[in-house]
Amino acid sequence: MLFSEKITANFKKTRLAYDFSIKNISDLLDLKTTSVIGNIETSKGTPSLNLLIKFALTFGVSIDWLLGFSDIIFTPASVSVAEKDLENRLSNSDTSLALHMLLNNYDKWQDPSIRQQHYSLAVRANIIALSNWVLQNPKPDLKNKLRYNTLENLVKVQSTNPIFNIENE
Repeated sequence: MLFSEKITANFKKTRLAYDFSIKNISDLLDLKTTSVIGNIETSKGTPSLNLLIKFALTFGVSIDWLLGFSDIIFTPASVSVAEKDLENRLSNSDTSLALHMLLNNYDKWQDPSIRQQHYSLAVRANIIALSNWVLQNPKPDLKNKLRYNTLENLVKVQSTNPIFNIENE
């Protein structure tokens, strides 16, 4: 598979694993139009370095995997960096009180060293992606409520099995 085909496939795999539309991903990544993601997924365009970084931070995936240089989707570094980015965004956001309270109410999630023992990398990445979704979409519609409840269940259960599994796409 060619380099650009891997990028296309990995962007699309991630989007489909989370059941996001192209519009959802575009909004999540603060893109002005859906055409950027649409063009990446149809091999008509390639992501900028800034977009690759934003995508990796939003989903906790490895940039090496996004680019097709590795088959390892989540690395300890990619997930830890994305968690730190999320924590920074939470501390600088007034609109995320419910999310902030959720993540801080579970002692096994609060401490990064304990977190690593109780949650797999894929589950931690699920929590990152859903938290980013909740930050971006605070409106209380049904889809947001379902994603928030899924996030809450992931944090509570301390599972090693992700709900959204990119490897299965």
